[in-house]
Amino acid sequence: MWGTRQYLLAASGLALLLAVAWVLVFAPGGSRALLFVAAGWAPIALIGVLGGALTVRFHGTTGVAFPLTLATCILLRLFLGLTGVALASINEQLAPYLTSLLGTFAVMQGFEVIWFFRRDRWFRSAETSAAN
Repeated sequence: MWGTRQYLLAASGLALLLAVAWVLVFAPGGSRALLFVAAGWAPIALIGVLGGALTVRFHGTTGVAFPLTLATCILLRLFLGLTGVALASINEQLAPYLTSLLGTFAVMQGFEVIWFFRRDRWFRSAETSAAN
């Protein structure tokens, strides 16, 4: 019920909604602002969708796959985010970049936390009902 495929579909839909929202907010700023909105949104959304799906896939397994995936996603977000900050500040587009980057990060992280919380509750209730 709470598998990788469902996560991919739900997270992709959320990322797409965020992209539309950022475009609507920053469209008056012109194409340059939209370019940096996309630069802030894309890496965080892609890592949130694909990396999140991998963490869902590896959650609860033995071995290093889950913590390694989690650490890789964190480091990728940090590296790409900081690289983008440098480029956006050089091009004087820091506000659109940071807004889309941090907004997308907050929403995607919140979604992932809620996903794992609900998944864990579902598994615990299934175990309880199986025990009875």
